[in-house]
Amino acid sequence: MSKRREIYVLDEEQDGDLCAYLDSLPKGAKSAAVREGLRLLVAHQQGTTASRDVETLKAAIDDLRGELLDAIEQATLANRPTIKEPGAEDPILAARLDAQLNNFFGEGQ
Repeated sequence: MSKRREIYVLDEEQDGDLCAYLDSLPKGAKSAAVREGLRLLVAHQQGTTASRDVETLKAAIDDLRGELLDAIEQATLANRPTIKEPGAEDPILAARLDAQLNNFFGEGQ
């Protein structure tokens, strides 16, 4: 296994946060931390990890939200309150409509 030595310069004023982080690492851990950071950056720039994972997670949350709303609606249909007052709002339908409108307009996410 061959090793390659690279030298990079950090400015203590501009890169103070990076300097503090590297200084806080135990002896011998700096190279591993730099390699990990560079790999994450490359993967993110290529869209192979973080951005794809976020989109997958958003899609899964949207699917789950729909499934939960359907399950709640099905579970409450049998216990649906009888509306005695003409023109009164059905609370279950109102809640479902509110959720759909919030989802459509991107509110509450």
